[in-house]
Amino acid sequence: MLQPIVTLNFPMYISNSYLKQALENYKIMTQMPPAKTRERLLTSACRLFAEKGYQDTTIAEICEQAETNIASVNYHFRDKANLYLEAWRHAFQEDLKAYPPDGGLTADTPAEQRLDTRIKSLIARIADPNLHFFCHHS
Repeated sequence: MLQPIVTLNFPMYISNSYLKQALENYKIMTQMPPAKTRERLLTSACRLFAEKGYQDTTIAEICEQAETNIASVNYHFRDKANLYLEAWRHAFQEDLKAYPPDGGLTADTPAEQRLDTRIKSLIARIADPNLHFFCHHS
């Protein structure tokens, strides 16, 4: 059964199932903190940009995978180009968390050991197939 909705004096008819789904989506979105929504968008964007490239990835696909709506991309990133840039930053920061360049060494550690640790960290980041989402396809 269709329910009439009046917006700006123009009647529009929406099915009950559509209204139920819209309400469920609204409940889900309002229960999730913005930071988690942003994180899910970045994670989904990294995955899809790596898999399909910038041109072939749509905001709708990213939002579907992140379980949010298109307005959240506009809210957090303004547009697809900024989301892409932030996705790169996000992927790089996640890589650095997994393999910190300093390896946890302090500044008073001998220079030779610090250099050795930095090189090993870089090689580990490059070799790990679970990191740098933009270079490895899943």
